[in-house]
Amino acid sequence: MKRFDRVRQILEEGVNNTSIGVHGNFWRDCTLEQFKEKKVLGKPLLVVGNADDSNLIKSLEGRAPFGKDIGTAGATINRMPSRMPPISAENITYIRKWIQDGCPDQDDPQYAETAPQSYSLDGVSANRANLSGKRDILSLMSVASDDHDLNWLKEALQNAIQLELTTIPPYLCAMWSIKDTSHKAYMLIREIVLEEMLHMALACNLLNTLGGKPTLNTADVVPTYPHALPGRVRPTLVVGLSRLTCDVLENTFMQIEWPKSGPVASLDLGEEYPTFGDFYDAILDALRKLPDGSIKGTKQIETTVGGAPVFAIKTLADAEKAILEITEQGEGTSQSPYAVDFGGELAHFYKFAEIYHGYSLIKKPNGTWAYEGDPIPFPDVYPMADIPAGGYPAVSGVFDTLYTSMLDSLQGAWETGDDGRLGEAIITMFSLQPEALKLMTMPIRGGHGNYGPSFLLRR
Repeated sequence: MKRFDRVRQILEEGVNNTSIGVHGNFWRDCTLEQFKEKKVLGKPLLVVGNADDSNLIKSLEGRAPFGKDIGTAGATINRMPSRMPPISAENITYIRKWIQDGCPDQDDPQYAETAPQSYSLDGVSANRANLSGKRDILSLMSVASDDHDLNWLKEALQNAIQLELTTIPPYLCAMWSIKDTSHKAYMLIREIVLEEMLHMALACNLLNTLGGKPTLNTADVVPTYPHALPGRVRPTLVVGLSRLTCDVLENTFMQIEWPKSGPVASLDLGEEYPTFGDFYDAILDALRKLPDGSIKGTKQIETTVGGAPVFAIKTLADAEKAILEITEQGEGTSQSPYAVDFGGELAHFYKFAEIYHGYSLIKKPNGTWAYEGDPIPFPDVYPMADIPAGGYPAVSGVFDTLYTSMLDSLQGAWETGDDGRLGEAIITMFSLQPEALKLMTMPIRGGHGNYGPSFLLRR
């Protein structure tokens, strides 16, 4: 085994082969040269030849600015890996010597085994098959922009639909776990869920108007949780079904909605990532390059979701408006946390951040943004345990049957262009809540915590 591979193995073992939030498992996809130049949380990872001054070593040992959780003076960041047992002194010494030796790429005879080529992400394989045998988002984004043709767009929009479909169940679980349905946190998440439904509807209209066919109710499309985001758009982020917690807000929901230009308010949540916004920008650019007549206006649904219009897409201007609405409501703009062109509400990232910080976001007299407004106390939640891989098929049958019915209504809506079927789906979605609450208030037999909805496809 190469010494660098052993370093990567130590880091992977240190997080127990699981996916971590904030900066992610950055070592997985790095070459040696990329690793030596890497910045994490905005800080250079290594000083080659100087282990003491390398932030990687400081973070593992809990030396300032790391070690906030263990009481290190002047620390502003947790020791790494955060919220996990520390890496052993023996393994830190190994990494120290490798850095001190200049980070060489040479064999280490005491570690003859091969470095792992794939990892388990909370029980989910990191090397997944492409969506329905087609190209995933990373593959699509690697295609030269000049080759973003009609077929590319159809595949991209199906991926976009699956992205929206994957985020809705985790958001619903967090919302339903809040006991007081009048609580500010409940209302904020409810707004987000409705807008995600709206975004999925607009993406379906976009695919139909180009002559495609949205797929929403088949086993290769419907996620089983824990689940990586479709298309490898954020390959280190695995999304599970959980009650609302600060950890879920910080390391899952806010990461999903991370603005492509970074948050306008200063938050120490990690380095820049490719975002949903980047992907939608590529879709918009491809739409603008289509030949005249490509947008046909077929099977368009016109209705409302949570008071917001699902509009028909019959022109390029309609398509541009749909993409802008999806991205602004999710991320805001580079200058503002608000969806300026669509109702002036806070974008999803900032709504989740308000719950996480416990205060509303305000613009200060000096023009900066800060979470220093009205207090938002963290809500009381049901003690729902994280849903394990495979869910609870023996106890969640009624819920899962309703969920499957909702997906079938969605499928029927865009196969026929019938807005009534979409209305059925939305009604069914909210009828899921009583069944979810039955599970969330049911203690797990011989276990810790309560059951929760599994969101399993029942056929």
